[in-house]
Amino acid sequence: MPEITIEQTTFARLQRHALALVDTADTVVRRALDALDAVEGCGHEEVPANPTQVDHEVDVRQLPDVTHTKVLAARIGGEGIEKPNWNRLLDRVVVLAMRNAGNFDHLNRMCPVNMVAGQKTIEGYHYLSEIDVSVQGLSAKEACGALIDIARRCGTDLEVTFQWRNKDGAERPGETRRLTIGTGSGAG
Repeated sequence: MPEITIEQTTFARLQRHALALVDTADTVVRRALDALDAVEGCGHEEVPANPTQVDHEVDVRQLPDVTHTKVLAARIGGEGIEKPNWNRLLDRVVVLAMRNAGNFDHLNRMCPVNMVAGQKTIEGYHYLSEIDVSVQGLSAKEACGALIDIARRCGTDLEVTFQWRNKDGAERPGETRRLTIGTGSGAG
């Protein structure tokens, strides 16, 4: 294991971010690096050079546990989604569903997610200004299931390439999969 030397002032800063009796210097540095990776839009796990290269296609009738996954690429209705994650994809499909629903009451019946009309930013809700609706964030697993359900109900094409992170609790660490729903996929 490599050893590093840091200045006393840097160590003092490190201590300010540590949880007493929980963190080590290594866990604080890892947390800081994870935050930096998130800001820069990159992760420390290996990402395939070609995000469309996958180990397996997902059978949407038997979804794997997508806990601890990173969405690498996504298309909804043929449109690429920038900086995709499960909840961002769910938000986009809810916005598209509003076009089919026409009003909040119908949208609320169509979508298996907690939502309220208007703006709410407490209790995990975030506001979708395009449709004047607030949606409560979900776990990756719940968001993936809701995303698929809404896309099917709306007849929206969906393609998501994701990879399990290399960490405890991941179903298939390092493996990349793609789920596809739509007219040309044969999987939806």
